Amino acid sequence: MSAALGEAVRTPWLPYRRPREGVRLRLFAFAQGGGAASTFNSWPELFPADVEVCAVQLPQRENRIAEPQYRRLSELVPDLAGAIAPLCDVPSVFFGLSFGALVAFELAHHLRRRHGFGPSALFVASQAAPRLTVPPAQTSDGLSEEAFAAAVRREGAVGPEVLANPDLFALVVPLLRVDSMLSETYRYERREPLDVPLSAFRGRADARVTVADMEPWGEETVETFRMREIDSGHIVVDATRDAVLPALLADLAAERLR
Repeated sequence: MSAALGEAVRTPWLPYRRPREGVRLRLFAFAQGGGAASTFNSWPELFPADVEVCAVQLPQRENRIAEPQYRRLSELVPDLAGAIAPLCDVPSVFFGLSFGALVAFELAHHLRRRHGFGPSALFVASQAAPRLTVPPAQTSDGLSEEAFAAAVRREGAVGPEVLANPDLFALVVPLLRVDSMLSETYRYERREPLDVPLSAFRGRADARVTVADMEPWGEETVETFRMREIDSGHIVVDATRDAVLPALLADLAAERLR
């Protein structure tokens, strides 16, 4: 594919993408459950000029608020792949935060299987390895709005800044419900491991995702696996980017992607 093709791509999946001249690497970023592409609005300025950050937007948020939701990740991923594939005219890497890590992982497999190419590296944060996912005893689809909101508070599914802001909490909870359906209906499929470097990030004080939850990510690649812990709780991009991004850039450099 030509660089000109990459520059011409416009899609609602990537609403904040700003094409850069001379781009050598694209980083596709996938937000946490209930999150939106704007989570990564500050990232482009933190990377070198030849790295283009492409924050992925799922339906039902921000510019896509009126679009119908997907009920299964297996239905979402092929459509997302169609938007991403034309931008793989240069090497790409995926970064997935929490639920976004599952999206990035499944997208990497889909692109490899259906298109014959995929990311050059995969970065995941604050998400148990896919093979550890199990169907819940009760899905959130069966909960009332009040019961679901109570569960979000009880399980610490959002950061303290969201809990402290009732208006923000009211905006985030419906998105969490949409993404909960995608994660609850997710079924891990054992396949040949990816052949790309994989780095897994975890907050040392994370009570939701343990080291034992993260370490099996290493089974998902035949290439280099790095497990990194940073000084935080459950990773929130804005609060921990100063710790995450240097490590991410170091891993890119180690793999000669930078």
